[in-house]
Amino acid sequence: MVWPGWGSRWATGHTKDVRLADGTPSVREKIEVVLRDDALFAAEAVIPPKLPGSVGRKRTYPDFVWTMWPELRPIFGSHSAIERELDRGGWWSHIRRHLHRDSVPIFRCCR
Repeated sequence: MVWPGWGSRWATGHTKDVRLADGTPSVREKIEVVLRDDALFAAEAVIPPKLPGSVGRKRTYPDFVWTMWPELRPIFGSHSAIERELDRGGWWSHIRRHLHRDSVPIFRCCR
């Protein structure tokens, strides 16, 4: 099925080609560099666990995300953009797949 208005655009080749300068890492590559940092998971060890029955909301993401957050800020541009991209941008699925491939045991809580 061709959506209205799309058929002619794709058929005629008038698509915008996005090119990165040589040596410019993509967003995916930047995130994978962050995920390969062993310090990310070492720093997680000092985050106190949330005790059952304690006040506040339950944690949405595993503790290591707290240490990853400052690294994601320059990649996505703002803290609200990080939240948005992890929630519905597909990046959280990518992060989980990447860490699962590397056999990193991370999911003690959350999603």
